[in-house]
Amino acid sequence: SCGGFLTREPAALCAGDRRTDAPLTGYPMQLQPGKLYACSESDYRAFPAANYSTLKAGRESALAMKWAIDTPRESTEAMDLGRAVEAMAFGSHDSVVVAPDVDRRTKVGKAEWATFHAANEGKIVLTADAYADAYTMYARLSANTDAVALTRAAKFRQAVAVWVDEATGVTCKARIDALTPGVCLTDLKTTRSALDDRSLGAEVARMGYHIQAAFY
Repeated sequence: SCGGFLTREPAALCAGDRRTDAPLTGYPMQLQPGKLYACSESDYRAFPAANYSTLKAGRESALAMKWAIDTPRESTEAMDLGRAVEAMAFGSHDSVVVAPDVDRRTKVGKAEWATFHAANEGKIVLTADAYADAYTMYARLSANTDAVALTRAAKFRQAVAVWVDEATGVTCKARIDALTPGVCLTDLKTTRSALDDRSLGAEVARMGYHIQAAFY
């Protein structure tokens, strides 16, 4: 669920943000623009507002953006891996679990899987190999002092910001990985492979990360 304010500082959160300060009503949670909240990922996703992930689809067309808003993407293995690394990096190891090696075509396998699923509902489920990959990424991040300073040493982690865009009246939201107000805003990313300086720029453009930076 959504907790109280993390801070009352408005979001340098969102550069150029000119928001109304009226509470947002009629939603599953009462959120007030210009504040930072501690929210679970599921509550954040359930909150009906525009975010970077849906808006970036507008690069293709308005219809594509409407489809992205109305038809949320199902999580892929790559997305689950990224979410797992993020969870480990921000102190939620317990939310990542390894799927049991069972044959779900059999009666026994189906029963074992049902028991596992019931005990781990809402958690990130990975194969043993994917978990090993996620933990390796987390361990390397933890060994990098600069990365630690940008993530675990930040004042706020996994902070949810909400605002209303004055020009359009659109309610917007963002879940910020790490934030030290007035100093730095960090968003953790995983990639399909190691990137050099040249390929990193191409990946940023392909994934639309520059759009996310502007949105924040």
